[in-house]
Order: sequence, then C-alpha cells, then structure tokens
Amino acid sequence: MDRRTAVAKKLRILRENSNFSQADIAAMLGMDRSTYAYYETGKTEPSLKTIVKLAELYKVSTDMILGRKQKVINKPLERRVLKIYEIENTVKKRT
Repeated sequence: MDRRTAVAKKLRILRENSNFSQADIAAMLGMDRSTYAYYETGKTEPSLKTIVKLAELYKVSTDMILGRKQKVINKPLERRVLKIYEIENTVKKRT
C-alpha cells in the first residue's frame, strides 16, 4: 500500500472514530467538503499544514497519520485506528 492510500485510510478511520462527518472536518479546516473527501479517497494529499491541523484536532501525532514510528499522545484512539487499519488491510489482501 502506498503512503497516499495509507494516509487516506487513517484520516477516514480517525474521523469515523471521532464521530465527525467529512463536512464537520472540512469546516474545522476551513475548506470545502469535497477537498477533504479527496484526502480520504487518496485523490490528493493534504499539505503539511493540514496534517498538523488534523493531528491537533484528533490529538494524535503527525507521525501516526503519516505511518511513522511515533511518541503516542492519544493512546486509546491511536490503538483503535491502528487496529482497524491492520484489519482492513488484512481483509483487503484476502480479496
């Protein structure tokens, strides 16, 4: 899986596990919903500035969003996201 796809998947998982809609996140970031939706589908990548804002919003590290080893800030949410991410990748590999 390439980095863009991994970031997209993590952004979706973070949003869903925080009970936000794409429109909610887009409004918090000051952008159109369609722009944010492109991040979650992997059509475009968020800028570094946007990644930092998302990390602050979710209280996770930028490293977690980018798939790098990191110092854990919000352990329960990060564990849940990483677990879902692993499960989805396992299921996708089987199909």
